[in-house]
Amino acid sequence: MKTNILNDQLFADFQSSITAIDEAQMLPPVCYTDGEFHEFEKEAIFNHEWLCVGRESWARVPGEFFTTSHCGEPIVVVRNRDGVLKALSTVCQHRAMLVAEGHGRTKTFLCPYHHWVYSLDGQLIGAPAMERACGFDKKQVRLAEFKLEIWLGFVFINFDRDAPPLAPRLEALRMAVENYKAELADGPRPDGSTTYPWNWKVMFRSLHSKHHNKRRVKIQLAPANLHWCSDNALTALSDASSKYDVPMHMHLNETAYQKEYAWRRGNCTALEYIDRFGMVNERLTLGHGVWLNEKDIDRLAAARSCVCHNCSSNFRLRSGVAALNHFEKMGINTAIGIDEAGINDDRDMLQEMKLVLRAHRVPGMIEADVPTMAQVLRMATVGGARTTPYGSSIGTIEIGKAADMVLLDWNSIAYPYLDELTPTLDAVLQRAKNQAVTMTMCDGEVIYHDGKFTKVDKTEALKALHDDLSRALADDEVERRKLSVAILPHVRKFYSGYIDPSKHEPFYRPSSMI
Repeated sequence: MKTNILNDQLFADFQSSITAIDEAQMLPPVCYTDGEFHEFEKEAIFNHEWLCVGRESWARVPGEFFTTSHCGEPIVVVRNRDGVLKALSTVCQHRAMLVAEGHGRTKTFLCPYHHWVYSLDGQLIGAPAMERACGFDKKQVRLAEFKLEIWLGFVFINFDRDAPPLAPRLEALRMAVENYKAELADGPRPDGSTTYPWNWKVMFRSLHSKHHNKRRVKIQLAPANLHWCSDNALTALSDASSKYDVPMHMHLNETAYQKEYAWRRGNCTALEYIDRFGMVNERLTLGHGVWLNEKDIDRLAAARSCVCHNCSSNFRLRSGVAALNHFEKMGINTAIGIDEAGINDDRDMLQEMKLVLRAHRVPGMIEADVPTMAQVLRMATVGGARTTPYGSSIGTIEIGKAADMVLLDWNSIAYPYLDELTPTLDAVLQRAKNQAVTMTMCDGEVIYHDGKFTKVDKTEALKALHDDLSRALADDEVERRKLSVAILPHVRKFYSGYIDPSKHEPFYRPSSMI
């Protein structure tokens, strides 16, 4: 490498550092402060010397690994299926994301960006959608591997593949420490994962450029919630949504605690807070929206924003009951979501539609006050489509739109008896169960037929899931469980009195204590 720091003056300055020990001075200051000298040191020494990265005992069994970093190179040390210790770069060969962090046990290394999968030897074994790439050969792609040597239980790596072995150089030292049985020593492994700088905007732009013109894959923005977003993040999210004209799905006002948080942060409602950043518009969908007030709902209606109603999740997590009837009255586009925490651990949309239909039937005789069958169907189809980047290209069966449809066995709905005056839609919403589904089509392709998935081996997939989740918890997973139990009382104490229920005026009045 070319350098200007290695000049005659520097070598002259070294003279005072290489005299007799009782007269020698420290190295010239430039050796400690100059970035160019640091780069020289890395290239001249660290890139060619043996570096200790950990203990062999930190990866005892196949699949066990730990990570570290030297000279800016993220490294994973893993024991492969044959029991051999390997030192690999954790940098994915596609878009340079890290495939491993911290320590634990795994069967493969998965890149979180585009889901490239590497074996424990570093060989690429999975690259979604790359089979269409001309000339691409998985066998030619692998994680960079570094030279590795074990000495008295210590793991050393060397970036220089031509470096001479380490053990012969340390033979005299080995004899000197032999009685200490260093190869049997053990100690705590590094704590947790290293935090690396990450820019979500780079990931979004990359994914959007790759997928925005595809029929079945689209990219949108999905900030988790107000309390996890800084003002800078809100500004960037709003700008990205506007620039790329992509929808934004944001959980907001799911709980009363989140409502109170917004008041404490900005002396306003959560919706008013994000509105300061230009986020409330036709591209915005709010997940939940349980604790919106009347003014918020009016603003959403005026902005033509959407709400994704997660009825069973709201019940299960004690979030409350969203004012769905008021959303409908104000003309807000509403979708039906399940939000993972379904009421019976099953993503059953037919059941969710029944719940939405019944959960909002407030006392009274006026049918217009409660959701109708047609409204619920609209929420589950057209309403949901509007919240996605697909927009009007899905949601209804029309010429030119994607052929997304589900066929139901009518006998399972109508048998043993159905009054002939019962509207078909009423019968489907009130009686159909997931067992009635005989065919599911996505964009004209049948993906489920007569009880079998056409693209996935269900039995094999469930077995793989069972086998993976049945393994013993890793040390860090056990510690996280212990931590969650230990911290819960403190969380409850913190939130004691955080909200004042006496200030809550419900939209619905399903019961009375008087």
